[in-house]
Amino acid sequence: MAFITQSPPDCGAFATAYYLWHRANGGMPVQPHGAYAEVGAIYDQIQFGPQLAAQLAPQLAALFPNVPLEKYSNPVNIMQYLSGNLQIAGAPNLPNPLPNPEFRYAPVAPVQNLVNAMQNAGAILPGMIPNPVAPPPLVNIPQANNRYLIAICLDRLGGLHYVLVINTAIANQQGGFITVINPWDGDETHLNLGQTNQFIAGTAIVAPHGLPDFGPAMQPRLQYLQAGIWLA
Repeated sequence: MAFITQSPPDCGAFATAYYLWHRANGGMPVQPHGAYAEVGAIYDQIQFGPQLAAQLAPQLAALFPNVPLEKYSNPVNIMQYLSGNLQIAGAPNLPNPLPNPEFRYAPVAPVQNLVNAMQNAGAILPGMIPNPVAPPPLVNIPQANNRYLIAICLDRLGGLHYVLVINTAIANQQGGFITVINPWDGDETHLNLGQTNQFIAGTAIVAPHGLPDFGPAMQPRLQYLQAGIWLA
């Protein structure tokens, strides 16, 4: 197991921590002592929270009918957390400050519905995120530019889920083009070109262990929503 694993619904904090640890340790899956406490500190800062969740409920109740939204990670909060995060314990090699993260999304439901609701609630201010720009395929991004994506997904219960996607030479050396680290198991999963194209197109289904499952016999478990936070 590469990294510690989540306790639902704090996957956004785990994906954020995976990014920080992975980048701080030269692309190696190394986590610091006190890793769970560090994730907890991130999680405390990035949740939607009860006040915003109550404001969003009228517009998002049909979209997330079974989800306690206040406990889930807010993608804008993740972006803001990383924008203001100059140094963390266990990550002495991170640049100071971190490169500015970018929240990118394709103008399709349900992410567009979520963005619209947050804008109406004043949780996304003008200029905070660019006009809808879908993340480009990772296979076309140079290794040193936009190397990481905290990808926003939807699980089969209608809940938001986050995974860390990495475009690295390590993935290429192992026959893949991207690496996905899913907080469900914390393992690095290398995707080949066909799987990568389907993942980036928003059609990939990821099984519990992070492995793509495109077979009709398996119930879909996780779908990429063509949205996430881009990071160098």
